[in-house]
Amino acid sequence: MLNAKNRSLYEEALRRGRTDYRQIKLCGGVLSLASAIDADCARRLARHQLSDSKFVMLIVLHEAKDGLAPNELATRCGVTRATMTGLIDGLERDGLARRDAYEKDRRSVKIRLSDRGEHLARTVFDEHAEWLGSVFGGLDREQSELLTSLIQAIWQKTDAGKLAAAPPGDELA
Repeated sequence: MLNAKNRSLYEEALRRGRTDYRQIKLCGGVLSLASAIDADCARRLARHQLSDSKFVMLIVLHEAKDGLAPNELATRCGVTRATMTGLIDGLERDGLARRDAYEKDRRSVKIRLSDRGEHLARTVFDEHAEWLGSVFGGLDREQSELLTSLIQAIWQKTDAGKLAAAPPGDELA
């Protein structure tokens, strides 16, 4: 189940006689799985001429019926404002979204989905959710709960997990 990159790291750990080779193999397995899921997602979204970022934008905008300011959209999608400008341009070019001026301040804009964008958001989300459900669909409730608890335990040991748990203002050493 290890992809080539993670197999190489695992084999190097064995060659060096590391005692934590099992943990390295587990980490490589998780990373290989995540990479495979990510690649499958990209292929499925590409059928609709969507990147992962554009897909997330469609979903966020679908829920925001009145539209969102570009900075709010960037925050909700987890991208920078500069990246968001390019993504908005792309959705607009594809006829999936439009910029609408605020009535009270014509210098400010809201981003809204077009009818075509609304339809694509519904269709692709349902298709994507069904596929994601099928990936984990073979797990029973007990297995799902165990996997969830294992992911949470491992997440807490990552820098991102520690940062998320840290009180505001604290930095990781």
